[in-house]
Amino acid sequence: MAWINAVLSTPNSIARIDAEVNILAGGTIHQCYKGDGSSGIVFPEEIVRIEWYDPNGTKTSEKFTKSWIVPDGEYVFRIVGYDRTETRIAEYNCDEGVEMIALDISGNGNHAELDSTALHATYTVSANWLDKIAMAKKIIGRKLENQLSAQGYNVDESNGKVLLDIIVNPELFDICSDYLTLHLIYTDLANAMGREMYWTKAEFYHRVFKDHFDVAAKAINLDTTLDGKVDRYRANVFSTTRHKR
Repeated sequence: MAWINAVLSTPNSIARIDAEVNILAGGTIHQCYKGDGSSGIVFPEEIVRIEWYDPNGTKTSEKFTKSWIVPDGEYVFRIVGYDRTETRIAEYNCDEGVEMIALDISGNGNHAELDSTALHATYTVSANWLDKIAMAKKIIGRKLENQLSAQGYNVDESNGKVLLDIIVNPELFDICSDYLTLHLIYTDLANAMGREMYWTKAEFYHRVFKDHFDVAAKAINLDTTLDGKVDRYRANVFSTTRHKR
């Protein structure tokens, strides 16, 4: 099977490992703040710069004096506050009501208050994770391609041949792809929402991915001449011994 046609992961295959991902894909984030160009948030005077995140995880840095006007039409889901020494002293999730209490308080508390309750809004995040599935396959493919090249394997690419196509059993990497996809998903969610649980999941899935990848890489069957016949069984392409034709 050509590598380009190999389906390593699907939304259903990753959901079999972690059912929450399909719920998150169609989830609605409630009570973001939507800027109207005039209403803002009053921060404690120790905070002189913030980084704010929209519901999709895009980060923007802003400097201000005490009060920050939420940009017109922008949705704000999470805010991180920094003092004059660029130390993070407060973190706010914007669904906590009119008075936002910092999650990581230093000193005597870092509350922030809204100028107006009119900022409250909802924002729906929709995703089916196909972009993360495609990214995981690309990452795995590059790792394998680099190692095959380092081991001395090659094909005549001038004739349209693809080095990864010498791998006869790409399905070995199905479960690896599932775990790597979950790592990518929860890394994005952690960056967007700042929830420790998502960081924990991202790190866990990356460790499991590496474990499964190392095992799969030792069981690859190769058709080095692309003639439809396996000529190397259980080739350990990550061996320190270089392949010789």
